[in-house]
Amino acid sequence: MSKATLRNIRPGEQETLPAILQQAFGVFHDALGAKAVLFSERFDPAGCFIAVESGSAVGCVAVTNLHRERWFVIRYLAVEHVAARSGMAEQLLNMAVGYAESKHAEYVRATSPAIQPYVDTYKGRGFEPVRQDFRLSWDLAQQKARRVELETRELGDDMVETAAASYVTASRPTGTGG
Repeated sequence: MSKATLRNIRPGEQETLPAILQQAFGVFHDALGAKAVLFSERFDPAGCFIAVESGSAVGCVAVTNLHRERWFVIRYLAVEHVAARSGMAEQLLNMAVGYAESKHAEYVRATSPAIQPYVDTYKGRGFEPVRQDFRLSWDLAQQKARRVELETRELGDDMVETAAASYVTASRPTGTGG
C-alpha cells in the first residue's frame, strides 16, 4: 500500500468529498446536506483536508464555521476502508483540530455518524460523545397508500397555549415523559 499525502483541498475538488462520504458511510451519509454545507458560505477550503493515495482521494475532513465568531464544527471525517486506515483518520482529525486552533477557536464540536472507529478517533482527541445519531431508511415506494384526512385552520387566540404545549411535546425525544 502506498503512502498517503494529506493536504488542503484544491479548487474543483469539493465534489470528491461526497464520493468519499458515500463510500465510507453508505446509507448513513446525508448527500444533500453535505453538498449544501460544502457549497455554502460556512465552507472554507483552508479548513478542508483530503488524503490522497496513488492519485485518488481516499479520506477527508472539514472544519466549517458556526454562526458565531470563532465557533467551529469538525465534520465529514471519512476514510475509505477505515479499518485498514484508522491512522489516516487520526491524522486528518489532527489537521482539522490544528486548523481550528490556528483560528483561535473558542468552541469546537464535531459531528459524525456513530460508526467505529470514528467515534474512538474523536474520543482519542478529547471529544466526548453527547448523543448518537439514529437514522432509518424507508422505501416509501414499498408502502401501501393510506388516506389521511387533514384540516388546516387559522390558529385562534383561544388555541395558543394548546398549540405551544403540543409543539413542545412533539419536539421532545420519546420516552421523556410529559
